[in-house]
Amino acid sequence: HMLIALAGPLSNLLLALVSALILRALPPANPQGFTLVEPVAAMCQAGVLVNVILAVFNLVPVPPLDGGNVLMGVVPEAVAPKRSVTPLEVVPRARAGVAIVTDEAFAWVA
Repeated sequence: HMLIALAGPLSNLLLALVSALILRALPPANPQGFTLVEPVAAMCQAGVLVNVILAVFNLVPVPPLDGGNVLMGVVPEAVAPKRSVTPLEVVPRARAGVAIVTDEAFAWVA
């Protein structure tokens, strides 16, 4: 299960790497006018950012996420929890976490 759980975050990191390589290979932007370099560069920058964030988020060691399965594959059986956490047990904590992060992220607006 651990290798299967690592497939998601690893694919996100691979996509981020491909986006970064494309970004690096792009020619410099033309200061005299608009070219297709600018939107392609913006998409590649967004691709790097979004895929790195998704990879990190998926590795959070909460059992419904991939990181929980990776953690269960790494820790010895004596330390691992005897039962798995159901998604219904995680939802209230996840909602609280999203509320805190959202509040902090948008605090500058107020």
